[in-house]
Amino acid sequence: MRPLFALAALVALTVACGGGNSPTGPSLLPSLPTAPPSVLMRGTLRASVDGQPWSAVPFVYFSAGSGSDRFTVFGGTGIGSDPSLQVSGPLAVGTYSASGATPAMFVLAHFGFWSVDPFDPASSGSLTVTTASRTRVAGTFAFTGLPGGNAAGATPRVVTNGTFDVSR
Repeated sequence: MRPLFALAALVALTVACGGGNSPTGPSLLPSLPTAPPSVLMRGTLRASVDGQPWSAVPFVYFSAGSGSDRFTVFGGTGIGSDPSLQVSGPLAVGTYSASGATPAMFVLAHFGFWSVDPFDPASSGSLTVTTASRTRVAGTFAFTGLPGGNAAGATPRVVTNGTFDVSR
């Protein structure tokens, strides 16, 4: 899961920095085609993880899904005592679960990962998007994640009181 978070961070950094060459010298980041800004990096991301308060500086990136735009809000490093959270859903106001035609996705990474399996009743998740645009995304979330990867065999993790409000 860490490679996925590292890739997401690289994409966010590449888009935020503009990539390509600059008048002051070449960049190690690849050039990206000119497109509307696709990363938001100002705001808040908070939740309770197993009853303990958690917060991180978030970033949001956008992607085109099958027939609809999606967003992913991410925060944390997943290293040491700092878990990372990733919540993804349709870029539209509404309430979404981990199952259905436009599912929400939830991941907690911390010495392994916990995610919602829409086919397992032991896990569940709910995402409510209250503001949805390419300049601001806000909402609430909660989920119970099942262990996977290095966390296989561990107990489920419970994330409650999740909120995010991220803009340009």
